[in-house]
Formats: sequence, C-alpha cells, structure tokens
Amino acid sequence: STPPPPPVQEVSTEDRRNHAFRIKTHMESLYLPLNEPAYTALIRILSKANDFKGAEELLAQAENCQQCKPKLRLYSPLIQTYCDNGDMLNAVKTWSRMYHINTVQGKTVDRGSATSDDIIQPSEKEYCALLKCAVKTRCHVAMERVLSEIAEDILVPSADTTNAIVSWFESRGAIASDGKNGDGDNMDMSSIESHMPPRGEDLPTMGPVNCPTGIKLEISHGCNLDTATDTLSTGCLAGKKLKKVELSD
Repeated sequence: STPPPPPVQEVSTEDRRNHAFRIKTHMESLYLPLNEPAYTALIRILSKANDFKGAEELLAQAENCQQCKPKLRLYSPLIQTYCDNGDMLNAVKTWSRMYHINTVQGKTVDRGSATSDDIIQPSEKEYCALLKCAVKTRCHVAMERVLSEIAEDILVPSADTTNAIVSWFESRGAIASDGKNGDGDNMDMSSIESHMPPRGEDLPTMGPVNCPTGIKLEISHGCNLDTATDTLSTGCLAGKKLKKVELSD
C-alpha cells in the first residue's frame, strides 16, 4: 500500500525570511540581479514581520535596480502594514514615494497623462487601508484626500470601503475638538499634508470631513435620490440638493 504523505509542517515567518534571504545572497554571489517579483516577495515578507527598516532598504534597492520595473505590488505591502500599525505618516510617505517613481525621461508623470504601463497609483485595496488608518488615527487630512481620490478613481466602492467611510463619520475623528479640525492622535496634520502626493488639477475635493464641536452626525442608509432635481428625498438630509462633483475623463 502507498505510505501516507508526510505531515505538513508550518513554516514560521522567521524561517521563511531566512530562507528567502539565503536565496538573495546566493544570487548576489553569482552577480545575478533580483527582478521585480523577487523584490516584491522579500518586501512582503519583511512587511509582515514589521521589519520596516529592512523593507524600506529593499524598496530603495529595487527602485535603483535597472532590471526591476516597479509596480504597485512593490509598494502595497508597506502601505498596508504601516496602515495596520496606525502609522499614517509613513503610509502617506510610501504613497508619495510610489507617485514620484512615475517618471518619464526624468519628469514626474501628471495624473492621467501616461498610459497605465507608465503610471503607478493605488488600487481600492490601498485606498481602503488608508481610510481605515485615518479612522484609527482620527486623521481628517488623509480622510479628505483619500475620499477625493476614491471619487475620481473608484466607480463603485466595495462594501469594505463603504464600511470604512461610514465608520469615519461615526468616529470621534469626524467631530472637531476644541474648535479645531481635530488633532487626531496628537499627529502633526501639516506634516502629513506636506508628504501627500501632489494633488492633480483634475482631482475633485470632497470638502470638510468633520463637523464643528457640539454637532453630531446622523447616519442614514439607503437614501433615495430624485435624479431629476439632484435632491435627496429621504434620510437626515431629505430636501437637500447634492452638489455636483466634476470628474475627469
């Protein structure tokens, strides 16, 4: 009779990391440069292990490697992990870094001016992670910007993204503190805003995402809209007319 297969052994994150870097060291000893899939796999392993320094160093190597053409998946693990750890500033810095790698002959590519092969931008997965981090850290600056990006890039948001947006307006972040636009978790909002990717001229603004102190938001689900007049017919804003948001082609 055929002997039973050996039991499957679980490989720890540390063992996986050590094995991957043994392969990297061996390839380097043979003067074989790593390609984009290899760098992506290593960055993913380090990100899952919360080794941010190592992941950042590998990302810098990948960006300067002639054989490595950066893709979204190269940056996504770091954005996701920074967001999971509530590190909005470094998540935004990685997003901005991804934007600035979009270069053609040394010049930054403007939004929409290049083919999809030339420009790297977040997918809904990364936007959703940034939304959740904004809720966690009460960062109204990131919330407004990401909402604007979603309005431009995502035709129909997923349930996960929609729930993240709703959770913002149910959170303390949506209510200004001490008459200010909310300090988040004692974060420097101006620093986060300064590290955002450049805002394209065609990007709509969703406006303020928080209310003055003392005003509580009411969440209404399944509201009806009169498309002839752009007026809400049900919900807490019944009778209010929606403002048009211009979207680019």
